[in-house]
Amino acid sequence: MLELLPRMGCRARFSASDGMIESCGDAGSAQSRSLRVLGLSQTVSLTSAALQEAFRKCALAWHPDRHPGPLKRAAEEKFKEVQAAYQLLKASCTQC
Repeated sequence: MLELLPRMGCRARFSASDGMIESCGDAGSAQSRSLRVLGLSQTVSLTSAALQEAFRKCALAWHPDRHPGPLKRAAEEKFKEVQAAYQLLKASCTQC
């Protein structure tokens, strides 16, 4: 397992052997999984600004153009996962 970009707060592991991306932590509800994908704590007060900032950090970190070579495909998948997590949390955010 290769840890990709842990400094950005966007957590995931890439397995070079099978090309799969795994999110860190236990599988839970879709909302808690989305929070983990964006590197947010479950205890964070989810505001529009906090959600947007986390999304931007992760989107920049996982943008496929920043990952040349064999990691590009994994970055594309993670980028899609980040986008889906943002959309889910944005739709369910009551303070946004």
